[in-house]
Amino acid sequence: MNIVQKCGTYLLFFSLPAIAALKGKGTVGLLILAFLLFGLLEVPRFFKEKEWKKMLPLTPQKIYFWLGALGIWMFASIFWSQDIFLELGHFAKFLALIILSFFTYFGIKKLPSKDKIFFSKAFFYGFTFYILFYAIEIYGGGLASKALTNSNGYNRDLFLRGVIILTLFLVPFSLLLPRLLTNKKALWTGGSLLFLVSTAILLRAHPSAAALAAIVGIVSFSLVYWKKSFGPLIGVFIGALTLFSPVIFVYFINEQTLLNYMHYLGTSAQHRLQLWHDLSLKILNSPFLGYGFNFSPYVTGGRFRAAYYSKKTLLNGPLSAAHSVIEDGIVPQSWGSIVYYGDSVFGRHPHNGFIQVWLEFGLVGVMLLLGLGYAFVRLLSQIQNREARSASFALFFMYVVFWSISFGIWQNWMIAMVALTIILFKVIKDLPKKIGR
Repeated sequence: MNIVQKCGTYLLFFSLPAIAALKGKGTVGLLILAFLLFGLLEVPRFFKEKEWKKMLPLTPQKIYFWLGALGIWMFASIFWSQDIFLELGHFAKFLALIILSFFTYFGIKKLPSKDKIFFSKAFFYGFTFYILFYAIEIYGGGLASKALTNSNGYNRDLFLRGVIILTLFLVPFSLLLPRLLTNKKALWTGGSLLFLVSTAILLRAHPSAAALAAIVGIVSFSLVYWKKSFGPLIGVFIGALTLFSPVIFVYFINEQTLLNYMHYLGTSAQHRLQLWHDLSLKILNSPFLGYGFNFSPYVTGGRFRAAYYSKKTLLNGPLSAAHSVIEDGIVPQSWGSIVYYGDSVFGRHPHNGFIQVWLEFGLVGVMLLLGLGYAFVRLLSQIQNREARSASFALFFMYVVFWSISFGIWQNWMIAMVALTIILFKVIKDLPKKIGR
């Protein structure tokens, strides 16, 4: 590494608090910085040295085969999308992020061992600083939130994406910890402190999906560490959910089948069940080809969004004048009442990657996605190191949690976030078992 790359690496990781506050643009900016530092020079080298030949032949066992096939189908679906020219622009942005990620990954992957150690240590110090920043921000009165917004304390919405960064980066950080802390006492102390501080942060952080993802990560790591076959088994289960998700949300898991339990859920979870049900009905009307690339924002109209309130919540009111409480028919139930809001059940995206793939790319797209999932799970299963293999599956399943209940699949910041996490994981996985501080 030259001096620019070394300084840039520290900037990359010590800027995480600012990146979190910048929301989506910050994460994309982080990927662009990493590309400028490590990926830019890889572009001409990739073609000059014919590195692309190493990717051949493209067989169904390789990720590139399914990525290419899915990319071609996504591009083809633009021609029956709602606005061809606009969606060509959106697809170009998506493709640019993938290209940036690709060359950054290969640029960092080719670093000499000593530079990978420097990169990993910079991440260790930068992420430690980031964890401490978050803990102080949440439990120390929210100084940054007050400075940047009009809030009286910690602003959960301002740092929403920052929580996702923290949650996903915890996996490569945990993998790095035993490589740096070679003394057992120091390792147990550091690991315990990391667990306690991270738990304290996630208990107060937003979105709640971050805490769920962390739990899924811990459980899946333990299962795969105990028995290797649990990784592919959980992968098969996720594949089945993907394939049958429209049918599941129309006939088995929706607001009608769960009517007497809906008021126990948060309003966002209630909204998602309604949204997934109504979009699944739309999917089943055109299940094979889908409605085209990035169709989700064009879904409008539909019924009003409903919220299910317990009697206690209603008594603690008051509700806004924009809400209208339905008092006749089957409601109020013994547990409370149903309140209809003035906005549509549909939003900018489905908050569910499985449903979004079905909606936009149909059964063809879903089958290609399952092929990609098969190749990816196969790749993870081939990792020889037990800890690294378990951590890789944990990271994959954590991302599935975010993908299936929180964010849209075309959100640039999430694509950049996943790329950066994979790059970090790859670098740390290939380090010697003990490198010391």
